[in-house]
Amino acid sequence: MRTTSLLVFLTVLAVASGQALAAVPETTPVDRGLRTERAAGFTAGAIGGIGFAYRRFTSDGWGWQLGGLAALDRSDRLVILGGQRMKSLNVRQRSRFYALAGAMGILNTDRFDEMQPASGAPAGSPPVFVRRSRNEASFNVGGGLGISYETDGGVGFVLELPLVFEFQHGLESVGPIPQAALLYHF
Repeated sequence: MRTTSLLVFLTVLAVASGQALAAVPETTPVDRGLRTERAAGFTAGAIGGIGFAYRRFTSDGWGWQLGGLAALDRSDRLVILGGQRMKSLNVRQRSRFYALAGAMGILNTDRFDEMQPASGAPAGSPPVFVRRSRNEASFNVGGGLGISYETDGGVGFVLELPLVFEFQHGLESVGPIPQAALLYHF
């Protein structure tokens, strides 16, 4: 009720003084500096992934990124996949400051041959080769702040600083680990 009374009073005061109230235009996300943005390129980080990356921000200020790498051969496999969610805190014409949270997983599989003495063979028998494999996995989660800058040519530079929790055989480490990316905006 007080808000309505105050608005009525200000309207009467403005009309009485001979001044019309200027209509306040409704702002759109683009007017506030938010814009839809797509980019692809390369990233290196503890939660955003390592390798090729695709990033997208929408006009509501929210964004996401997927980054990863797969290296496969006959005996080794390395798969890295990371993703993060971002919320714009401040957007300028060429830059964006944002909060981020994400996770990354790493799977490393090695296959190798190992020489072992043949079981039950007489002494002096040649060793046999046994195929072994080793699987290692780690998982990182974290959150922090980031900034991106886009040049006139559409090339963008990203620097982020999340606080990362690394898990391999339980919690291995906690600390800030910088991330960087080189992206092309389209």
